[in-house]
Amino acid sequence: MKTSWEIRAERFARSVYPYIARYVRRGHSLVDAVYFAVNEYNFDKHRNVQVSSGACRVCLITSDYVIKMDYNHRNCSDFGGCYDEYNTYLEVTNDGYGHLLAECSWIHIDGARIDFLAMERVRGVGKTRVTNWTEEEERYIRRHIGDLHRYNYGKKNGRGVIIDYACNRT
Repeated sequence: MKTSWEIRAERFARSVYPYIARYVRRGHSLVDAVYFAVNEYNFDKHRNVQVSSGACRVCLITSDYVIKMDYNHRNCSDFGGCYDEYNTYLEVTNDGYGHLLAECSWIHIDGARIDFLAMERVRGVGKTRVTNWTEEEERYIRRHIGDLHRYNYGKKNGRGVIIDYACNRT
């Protein structure tokens, strides 16, 4: 059963995708297309969606979820992409440690050339690394997740969670 943020994220992905696709068809890179599409979408829908990009993914950030898309597949092989992140989430959850990660959900749109990874939005902790984890949880995460640095942590219900776990060691 999908949570309310997952339902809203999927609706949003389906509504913004045509904007993105139109700019990609016009020859823009995916990152540029996302920036242009979100500017147009924000104006048309009176929304406040922010865009951020990293080494291989671009993110659409709303008040309660983040939608990630791969754009640099060469870097994704080094840093991990959305599919890697989703598989890590499933594996960690199946191992009983899903509470250490921000929840995520895979969004596939038939006919779309890209897939989306939706993640619940949690409060970032910025320069501080807050975990409140047991030694066992800490060991598990160190064995399975790479690229752990202070900007990849967030806080959910007063407890530390990882918000970027695409670069994994599994």
